[in-house]
Amino acid sequence: MTISLQAKKKILAGILPVLLMSCLVPPAQNAGEEQNDEPPLFSAEFSSDYAIPADFDFEGEIARWYGFREAAASITFDDGTYDQYSTAWPVLEEKGIKGTFYLAAGLIGTGDWDDHGTVRRMMNWEQASQIAASGHEIGSHSLNHVDVTAPGVDLDAELRESRKLIESQIPDVSVETFCWPHWRETDKTVEAAEEEYLSARSGNGIISYYYSRKGGIPSDPPENMYAVNALGILNSHSDSDWQKVAEDVYREKSWFVTSFHGVEPADGPTEGTGWSPLSRDVFSSAVDYLIDRGFWIDTFAAVSKYIYERDASLLHLANGGTSLRLTLDNSLDKGIYDRELTVSLNLPPGWETASAYGPGGDRVLSRIDSGKIIIDIVPDGQSVFIKPY
Repeated sequence: MTISLQAKKKILAGILPVLLMSCLVPPAQNAGEEQNDEPPLFSAEFSSDYAIPADFDFEGEIARWYGFREAAASITFDDGTYDQYSTAWPVLEEKGIKGTFYLAAGLIGTGDWDDHGTVRRMMNWEQASQIAASGHEIGSHSLNHVDVTAPGVDLDAELRESRKLIESQIPDVSVETFCWPHWRETDKTVEAAEEEYLSARSGNGIISYYYSRKGGIPSDPPENMYAVNALGILNSHSDSDWQKVAEDVYREKSWFVTSFHGVEPADGPTEGTGWSPLSRDVFSSAVDYLIDRGFWIDTFAAVSKYIYERDASLLHLANGGTSLRLTLDNSLDKGIYDRELTVSLNLPPGWETASAYGPGGDRVLSRIDSGKIIIDIVPDGQSVFIKPY
């Protein structure tokens, strides 16, 4: 997956602004194109009773986070141990939350892994496929779980071949993000990852280090999308320890990325779990905390895409008095950057409600809140028609 570095740098530097235009001039029709004087019913003008003043201020806005949530969170797992399949995945399924599972690709399906003298049981490809089929993200955690910053490491194998192996073993999966083994990366490894992935996760398990590494609380956007800071939540942490970090992130309206490893089953500890295992109840409570606090929780790739798209997109409004059309577009690769952004507009005078329709007449997900219509829309440049009913 090759993504323009120049485009990324512009996005992260804030060069591409979010813009609201109150008037949109339709493109001139090319000579020889067939004229169609009968617009589709859903795009026809509405009654003059709902006419919009020419100078009406819509205060159009692209939400910082999906659904206008105050902050974002991603639940990620390192290594691909069996307990993540047997215990953690079912917890997420029960709660309707999607996580990111970073697989050490060369260790999947090998049975037991000798992790520096500790035996860990690994999930197999069928189990990883089940996780992927239920809508969770599968990412790469390298091929062999080695320190990729060490001399002599084959970066091509650890970065590219790991992705290819996962995609060959799990049908219909596109591996979009990477997780640095041992939470270590350098400028050189980051540069290599930029050629294969759209973002990468770093992190640390020591809370006092979290605030002084990788930009601390991830800025918005993070200072480096290929070394996004994460907090490893370990069995040595109390709830109040890591929740304080979460509260600081929430207060900054930023992105709380978690890194989990082992999760023990409900009937007690077992051999072969991932590193620093939490009990099932503690893990379940951690997920509940993020839900109840109001974070927008989605996969690492989904939040990464939202950031890229949000900061590159332009919002256009065409107010025709008795017609209203919205378009949202950017110059990113539509084959990769395809997730919905949330936008809001003030309702014009006399509009008690409103609905949004796509270019084919299909209803677009929207809701009314405090005198605004809030719409979830993919920034693909297609028109969305807004009607007062």
